[in-house]
Amino acid sequence: MKSFAFRLEAVLRIREGLAHREETQLAALFADRATLARRCVDARQFLHRLLLQHQDVVSLGTTGVEIILAEQNAQVLKRALRDLERQIEELKPAIAAQQERYAIARRELEKLETLREEQRDLWQKNQARREQSLNDDLFLARQWRNAKRARDL
Repeated sequence: MKSFAFRLEAVLRIREGLAHREETQLAALFADRATLARRCVDARQFLHRLLLQHQDVVSLGTTGVEIILAEQNAQVLKRALRDLERQIEELKPAIAAQQERYAIARRELEKLETLREEQRDLWQKNQARREQSLNDDLFLARQWRNAKRARDL
């Protein structure tokens, strides 16, 4: 018997590829955001340690140059932290747009998958009808043959 063949199989494969590409791009954006977030956490922790060290150094009676250097280091870290936070904010629209593209690609793929399932179900029903028709024909042929034998006897 002939097996089920989805006529739009090539289109389905293309849609799967597109959905996979969109998913991969979305994952890359999420990875970028996670990397930036981790850098923010690291910078905040380092800044916190630096400020604690600065307080310890000030309490021990350090020179003005050391205090200025510590404050400059803190300012550099704060600028770096603001830059990281800005980069995270700049990623938000790109992530939202990519999520939308991925959602569209998934919907298009799901439509084709649904169509394939519907066509497969219809094919299976038609296949079952054909098989039943063949079985019915066989039954009727046997019955006719048995009736003919009974008449001939």
